[in-house]
Amino acid sequence: MSDVEPPTPSLWGRIVGFGGLPLLSMVTPLLVMPLLARRVDPAGWASIGAGEALGALFGLVISYGWHSIGPARVPPLTTDAARATLYRESLVVRLTLAAAVLPVLGVVAWVTARDGWQVMTLLMALSTATVPLSLSWFAVGSGRADHIALYETFPRVGAAAVSAAVMVATGWLYVYPILATVVPLVGMTLFSIRLLHASPGPWPPLRSVGTLLRRDVVPALNELAAGGYAALPLPLVNQVAAADVSAAYASADKLYRYGLFVPGALANIFQRWVIEAGPEHIGARLRRALRYHALLGVLGQVILTAAGPLASALLFGEAVVAAREICFVLGLAFAVNAVRTGITRLVLFPAGRVAVILRSTLLGGVSGSVLVAVLAVTVGPVGAAAGLFASEVVMAGLLLTATREVLASHREGAGQPGRDRA
Repeated sequence: MSDVEPPTPSLWGRIVGFGGLPLLSMVTPLLVMPLLARRVDPAGWASIGAGEALGALFGLVISYGWHSIGPARVPPLTTDAARATLYRESLVVRLTLAAAVLPVLGVVAWVTARDGWQVMTLLMALSTATVPLSLSWFAVGSGRADHIALYETFPRVGAAAVSAAVMVATGWLYVYPILATVVPLVGMTLFSIRLLHASPGPWPPLRSVGTLLRRDVVPALNELAAGGYAALPLPLVNQVAAADVSAAYASADKLYRYGLFVPGALANIFQRWVIEAGPEHIGARLRRALRYHALLGVLGQVILTAAGPLASALLFGEAVVAAREICFVLGLAFAVNAVRTGITRLVLFPAGRVAVILRSTLLGGVSGSVLVAVLAVTVGPVGAAAGLFASEVVMAGLLLTATREVLASHREGAGQPGRDRA
């Protein structure tokens, strides 16, 4: 750990380092899920998906906005000591919240699971709820893709490979969620020890947690509102639909969730790249980044619709094939989400337009949650997916005016942004 900045990577270097590595880490479960899906019945598969969704929901509370706003906070800090202080603050906040919400998650996951699958559902929920304790936000802000590889990506891949081998040899299913929880936490712990040992300093006292929580309440509520509604469909479908129908929805939902890692990874790629542009080029870089997000959304919708059923059959088995109509609707939701992620992470948060982000996510998240619940009960799984899509449309629509204003301000004060070729 040194105060000397690492060499500035090219855009393609960022795509590989800050996009590819976190993405590889997140899709590593694909090494295990095909084995797992073929060793459980439809009720178990639906319950496993519900546990992951609930873990993702509670994980948003633990994250408390750090993975959205954290990367942008690191570059202005020019010394290791200042960065270590920021990292300590994030640990205190996230670990305190984890201690508070994980017991609640355990109860909710147990109640949501179908009979016979309570333990597996609970373990799967814990494996996703602890993901926000990741160090990736700090590595992105520091420009250190090697830290993501060493402490996060490679351990996750190794844990998945070991889990697959154990499952094949013994049939013991619990090995996967246990290792998926423990191994990343060990990597995060080792990184934290290295960083904080190199830059010793005081820890924020517990009495300061309230102040830190109040400081970041807006981005935290934004993340919770934006992601909370997305976690509702599968647990609801698992409660109101037959096991085979819930299992088919779980397969489509899993493909959709794997896809959602990509817009976030793409935003990670562009965050520091945009900041480094300087006033004369920032507008051009923002527009270029948003075009990539829009292209990603279109490609994702087409791929999920066209290949979703076949991919789910190959990955998870013929018994739980995702319905094409659900893949189509979830693909639409993905397309809007890809654009909205770029707008919020790259344009509005850096411009300080947090109020409009919070307003859009609260309105969209609340309305989407209601729609998901109502349509899941009255229409079924397709209705739950439609509620998800409608919520994305509402949130994105409420951000358009503010986005145009920010982009226009960069155009007016940016010299000749069209000359940016970085």
